[in-house]
Amino acid sequence: MLKQLPSRAVLFYYLIIVLTSVVVVTPTIVIGESPSDLKQLLRSVYCYCGCSRETIEVCVCGVAHDIKNEFKQLLNQGQTIEEIKAGYIIKYGTQFDAIMKAEGFNLVAYIAPFFFLLIFGSIAILVIQRQKSEITEPCGSGEKILDDNQLKKMEEQVEEYRQKR
Repeated sequence: MLKQLPSRAVLFYYLIIVLTSVVVVTPTIVIGESPSDLKQLLRSVYCYCGCSRETIEVCVCGVAHDIKNEFKQLLNQGQTIEEIKAGYIIKYGTQFDAIMKAEGFNLVAYIAPFFFLLIFGSIAILVIQRQKSEITEPCGSGEKILDDNQLKKMEEQVEEYRQKR
């Protein structure tokens, strides 16, 4: 049989196990920077390099790489995403802001598609209804296209044609 340890000894061993596991499993923490913060920042502004109009996250030029490193340093120094983005926009201009704010004239860009969809959708519905009503209405006012004499004459001509064949 196993000899039972005193309760103080058991608690002591449990305490050692817990403390050593905390030391081994503790992750390193970088103050001010998280991958999601950096990614959000890189997606929110365009690269000013002139290659193409792409966000810094997607652009492959050296300028974008330098900007990415600069943003990492600024995040490590404790600046917020908003502060870094505001500084970038002030330095290079609002044309490099990848996220269009819904204010001022930009509201037109948000509202116009819905407005045009409503207008052109209404016009399309009216045109379709008008064409549908023209198709379902009979031509003329119920008059016959051919009278009986013309119909008999036409049938005779068809019969003569068949006999000649």
